[in-house]
Amino acid sequence: MAGKMLSVEPTIDPSAKLHDVRLGTYCEVGARTILHEVTMDDYSYVVNDAQVTYTSIGKFCSIAAMTRINPGNHPMQRASQAHFTYRASTYFPQENDDTEFFAWRRSHHVLPDFRKLAAEDFLDKYAASGRTQTRQRSVVS
Repeated sequence: MAGKMLSVEPTIDPSAKLHDVRLGTYCEVGARTILHEVTMDDYSYVVNDAQVTYTSIGKFCSIAAMTRINPGNHPMQRASQAHFTYRASTYFPQENDDTEFFAWRRSHHVLPDFRKLAAEDFLDKYAASGRTQTRQRSVVS
């Protein structure tokens, strides 16, 4: 990605696969990255070989290479999370997939709070420098 000139139009590598995606200004999508039903706001980027599904990414976010975000919510309320419980057509002829489950999954986008994580990283580094006491890291839900 280095050496490229970004613009108000998103920069998308030709090998990236995008489906139902909204990208803000000065965004970049790296090589072999897959974005499925993703919103990425201004000045954010995702580098090579990442997979992001059903996710909303805010402004000024940097997504590392080979990262998977929300590869799919699993049916935690079921006795098994195995694919055959909701992808029946893959395993059993004449069976249908669980359309209700896939509609639920699609409607529950991940909203990672990258700004909070970045602030915590900064505070951890500041604490490690000896200028303040160490602190316990909070859990991001």
